[in-house]
Parts: sequence; structure tokens; C-alpha cells
Amino acid sequence: MPRPTPESDPNPSTPPGSTTDAAAPDPSDLLEFCQTFGAELTALETSVADLRDRFGRSQVLWERRQGGDQRIETIRPALAATRDRERRQQLAAELKHLQREQQRLDLALLERLPIEAALREWFWQAVRFGGLGLLAGWLLGRWGS
Repeated sequence: MPRPTPESDPNPSTPPGSTTDAAAPDPSDLLEFCQTFGAELTALETSVADLRDRFGRSQVLWERRQGGDQRIETIRPALAATRDRERRQQLAAELKHLQREQQRLDLALLERLPIEAALREWFWQAVRFGGLGLLAGWLLGRWGS
């Protein structure tokens, strides 16, 4: 689009090189932008705080899971070495309880970490479409030769 010349300017009272009122920022638009930006920043801060809280709870679950693993590793040899029937029953019951608790903690951890599932999906998408791209490239290369 050609630039207007002073002769073709519809508003001859505006000196050349000056800005018009349409180019000046509207104070109400700035206020609205600041309010929107502030609201979005607050939402982001809330999301980050929620994520930190979720991560902290996940760490607690992970530490409990690790402690359960260590306890299981101490019970198994004791169970194998014990000849006392009553003691074996106690250890077997505790081992069974710990294994159930470990399964419950595993499920709780998986629920808290949906990132792994999302990454897995992205990985398989990349493999699928990357593989199709390689196949298409190979076919085009063979066809072009």
C-alpha cells in the first residue's frame, strides 16, 4: 500500500511526521491489560504453589515407599531363617501387609505423576510419525533414483 503524501492526506491539519490519536495507547486498554496480566500472574503463582505442594506430597509417598522396600528386605531373610511357627506367621503377615501398602503407594504415586504417561504418549507419537517419515523418505529416495 502506498504511503499517503501530504497532498493526498485526508487530514491536512496533522503535521507530517506526527502521530495521530489512533496510534496513542488508550489508558483504559492499558488498565485492562494490567488487570488481565495481574490475574494471569496470580493464577500462575497459584498453579506453581499447587505443583510444589503436589511434589512435596509425592516426595513423602516416595520416601514411605522406599522405607517399605527396606523393611521388606529385612523381613524376607528373617522369615527364611526363623523356625518358630508363631514368629513366621507374624513376619508373613507383616510382609503381606507391607506388600499391600507398597501397591497402594505405587498407585498413589502413579496418580500424582501423570507426566510419565504424557511423555510415554509423546514418545510413541514421535516413533510412529518419525518412522513414517523415514519410510516416506526412503520410498521417495528410491522413486527419485
